Amino acid sequence: MSENQSSIAWPSHITASEREFFDNFYRLLDGNTADEGKAWSESFDFEGEFRAFGHVFKGHAATEKHITNFWKSFPGLKHQPLKAYTYDLAGRELIILTNYEMTCPDGSLIQDKSAAHFHLKEVNGRHVIERLTLYLDPQVLTNTLAKSAL
Repeated sequence: MSENQSSIAWPSHITASEREFFDNFYRLLDGNTADEGKAWSESFDFEGEFRAFGHVFKGHAATEKHITNFWKSFPGLKHQPLKAYTYDLAGRELIILTNYEMTCPDGSLIQDKSAAHFHLKEVNGRHVIERLTLYLDPQVLTNTLAKSAL
């Protein structure tokens, strides 16, 4: 899924460098190697936060640990970003809607939608995530995991 980033519907004021940042972000998010996990965590500011699943992962070490553990539990994570919405013309606050899929420990496949709320900033000429909050239907994961425990 993540190889189709160019199909995302971007607001007209989002720059090519911002689109490239998100292409790289989703490519790394859908990775599975230690190097990809480290690079994904470096998409965040040094003190950046990833808020997901009722937890806050703050800083490079915490976000890297989270994503590598997540990949172990749910291999084959794939995202297809669909549409981006912005709050400001500077494009520093965005919501991106995606389709996602992943494989569960029992081999079953989860497919659903999510929304990611990004707060970006620029540090030394580079886009980084100050805060990212993930929104999804937790019942989809809970139901699938409950079935695999039976």
